[in-house]
Amino acid sequence: MQFKLTLVLLLLPTAFALPESISEPIPEVKPASKGPHDVAISPRDEACSYTTGCVSKSGASSGTYCGFCTQVRGTYNPKNIYQVNGGSGSSSCCDFGVNNDCATHWPSVSPNVYVNCAKNNRGY
Repeated sequence: MQFKLTLVLLLLPTAFALPESISEPIPEVKPASKGPHDVAISPRDEACSYTTGCVSKSGASSGTYCGFCTQVRGTYNPKNIYQVNGGSGSSSCCDFGVNNDCATHWPSVSPNVYVNCAKNNRGY
């Protein structure tokens, strides 16, 4: 009996041992492209510059907007696409650079007339 009890006590920890977790590889995250459509956005994306001087219009819906939209204030380029969050200050807006949809649409917007843009995948 002593031998069986010793054997059970020795094997008991292995009966409840958890399997070793296998870590899966982390997928590589590529920077957002500046293609003709809306860019992929994540908070504080490295492809988006917070040092251009743009600011979000207070109360604007978070999203991407062309520079000619009323949602983008401060220093801006009408042909660029911006991410705004409706807040204020230097972290309320970032510049993704020139966007084909914004650049193509800009000539149809009268100069110095700002558009209250819709929140969509084009930026205007």
